[in-house]
Amino acid sequence: VVARLYDREAISKTGQRWFQKLPQDQPYVYDRIVDSQTLHRAALDYFTEESRGEDASGEADVESACALMFFHALRAKEVQRAFEAFGRLRQRLDTSGRQHTIASMCRQLQDSDGFDGISAGDRGQVLLFLGRALRHLGEVAKAEASLKEARSLFLTAQDSINEAAVLSDLGLVARKQGSYVRELEFYDQALVALKEDASVDAIRVRSSALGRKGQVLQRRGDALDVVFDSLKESLRLARQINNRSLTVSRLGMLGAAYRELGRGDFAAAIKCYTEA
Repeated sequence: VVARLYDREAISKTGQRWFQKLPQDQPYVYDRIVDSQTLHRAALDYFTEESRGEDASGEADVESACALMFFHALRAKEVQRAFEAFGRLRQRLDTSGRQHTIASMCRQLQDSDGFDGISAGDRGQVLLFLGRALRHLGEVAKAEASLKEARSLFLTAQDSINEAAVLSDLGLVARKQGSYVRELEFYDQALVALKEDASVDAIRVRSSALGRKGQVLQRRGDALDVVFDSLKESLRLARQINNRSLTVSRLGMLGAAYRELGRGDFAAAIKCYTEA
């Protein structure tokens, strides 16, 4: 069968001596398999092992294996495993700016038959990441709808940390919409949702919300001490949990405030930028 498909150029031979189907010919191949779900499950198991094995030494190998895990998991109707594969990929995709890919994968998960069968918290994660991707892509109204649905799911799951993360992201959506009042309200709601939670994740979200709050206070023209209190507390929390990327971004925010507010404390601004 494989040889006949190869002769018809429905599949190609890869450098690893594996046969690989061309994307446009996948329906032609899979429609002729009686029990394709079992085949996809076998492929899912294979690529899961491949992603953990010694051969998957490079980042590209792991990313490729996880992408194939996601593809086969959805077609095997293993939505939870597809979600886990997406979780392993998401950070890489986000770091490299592939928001279109994140949005596409989230929508595939959301549209899959078994999506309602995974936990409310996991569904909330999918909608949170979809909302973030859509905001980056400029689809503000769709981002807002996705984030609001994510918040509802996190409330059901009693997940206050991710609820706060959603509220903080809704603040950025309000910023895109030009509403400083609503933006500030969302950050305050995020801080209230976290209460006195002292976990690392809660401190990370609290630091993020406080930094964003400091920015909107700065743009709104609030008193200098109010602006700097928010920004400095955001930086202190980032340092407390030793989160380097968060610390760098908070130093940048604080440096900008020193440079732009009052008479401009350029020495303090330079110190922040140099540390960052």
